[in-house]
Amino acid sequence: MKRFLMACAATTALMATPALAQEGEPRFGTFGFDTDGMDTSTAAGDNFNRFANGAWLDATQIPSDRSRYGMFTVLAEEAEERVRAIIDEASAEDAATGTNSQLVGDLFASWMNAEAIEAAGRIGNNRRDIGVLSVTSADRLNSGWTAARRARARGHIEATSQIERLMASVPRNATLITVTH
Repeated sequence: MKRFLMACAATTALMATPALAQEGEPRFGTFGFDTDGMDTSTAAGDNFNRFANGAWLDATQIPSDRSRYGMFTVLAEEAEERVRAIIDEASAEDAATGTNSQLVGDLFASWMNAEAIEAAGRIGNNRRDIGVLSVTSADRLNSGWTAARRARARGHIEATSQIERLMASVPRNATLITVTH
């Protein structure tokens, strides 16, 4: 679930970000096969991995928390840092309602709400009579509920708000703990 939420937030954030222009030389060597990483003193037929990657293997220390390490790992870590910066920026700014920045910020803030996470931990997973709701925007919560109510009044009986969908599995007699921020 954590990865899904991060992926949703990252996708939305990246859609709101202008494309980054490529400038200058490649940051990591040249494009194509890196001949500087080879160990030509080893015969390719004896140990091809050593022949193709020997100098790189000698020069690179694989971090102790990894089973493998390479340029794709470096690029993945850099991408994660950039996405995190985009999300942090979106959650820190006071964006206009309905903008991608506001949506990303609200989603991330609700996911990172330490008070709600702590409350859920105190309640325990086996309790079906208590629900925890983290509210990042009371106005959006109310507007979604109001819009669904109006749609039902116009004959769209299947219309539901996000809060109604979230609360559908919580028993009607449950105690609701609401955490706002």
